[in-house]
Amino acid sequence: MKLYEDYSQSADGWNITSSLELEDDGRFLYDETWTDYTSATAGVTVEGSWRREVEAIVLHPLSVEGAVGSWVVGQERKGVERGDTLDFGGALTLRFVPPDREQDIAVGNTGMKPLTVVLEPWGTRHTVEPGERVRVVARGFGGRKQLQVVRGAERVVVYCPSGSQITFVRGEEETKAATPNRAPGSEAAKPTAMAPVAPPATARVVEPKFARFEPLTPSPDLAARIRRWIDELPTEGMENWIGRLCKVHEAIPLHCTQIYLWALRPDGQVLSIDHESFVRRAELENNRVTAYAALAQGARTYPELGELLTHNPAGVRRCEVCGGLGWTEARQPAQGSDYCQRCLGMGWYAPHTPR
Repeated sequence: MKLYEDYSQSADGWNITSSLELEDDGRFLYDETWTDYTSATAGVTVEGSWRREVEAIVLHPLSVEGAVGSWVVGQERKGVERGDTLDFGGALTLRFVPPDREQDIAVGNTGMKPLTVVLEPWGTRHTVEPGERVRVVARGFGGRKQLQVVRGAERVVVYCPSGSQITFVRGEEETKAATPNRAPGSEAAKPTAMAPVAPPATARVVEPKFARFEPLTPSPDLAARIRRWIDELPTEGMENWIGRLCKVHEAIPLHCTQIYLWALRPDGQVLSIDHESFVRRAELENNRVTAYAALAQGARTYPELGELLTHNPAGVRRCEVCGGLGWTEARQPAQGSDYCQRCLGMGWYAPHTPR
């Protein structure tokens, strides 16, 4: 089986995810999903048969579900092979996904008790101490297989794709990757000679132009509530992408704009995630005005977060233009809402913020 994928954006701002599976028995499955920042979705699923021609793949659709694109039952489409891509013309160009792909899942213990991480299907158990953060890395699997994670208060179960090699990483120390037929950790890794590595150059420290955010530590009761809210986040379906993204980073959603999503961890740290980027990497939000505004928005959904808003940094206040919502009603004759320019969509701002 071969897998081809593409991630792109339409001219009007929709995120497009496309995937094509070519099975060894001559069948194919094509999925195309369109999403925007409001979580609206559209898409198409196409199944049929495929054959190879000179430097090309020809798809013969037998069923089409959805209204995206120009797919028609019985109307063939040809993808020209150019290196590791298939060019179907127009805006559809798919790139081959190698079978030895890699996926990385981070697991952090923000509680007060040891956390057990179970790797299935082997049943191997690892203990993660309070404050410790580990990674589970899967390599050598193809197709659309993914690591599946079920998180609980005292146990995290990671279901690994069949045929994958698993590495359990603690801090900076990486263990030997386990073979598919041997449970991870069942054999001690043999020492490997490593070439000396020069220490990295010391980076120049640049003072931030804004006051740094110093989070309050949630009470044990609130930390437990946050962990329970994380477990309860809905993740099924395309519309619940925020829940899936927050669960990966072990946080609850606070506020979302057209570009960024802010989320809160049980230790009180506020994360900033560029959800429009491909990797959707999470970083600590160090701007105390932005972090306070995100927490204030999150307290609309989770009133218990009010205990983290007892200090008001830099005199942050609710936006008078949007009433703290981050958006305003569009001017007639337009309908809907507009991004609030006064508070930059956050609902709160510092008085010295330029208008």
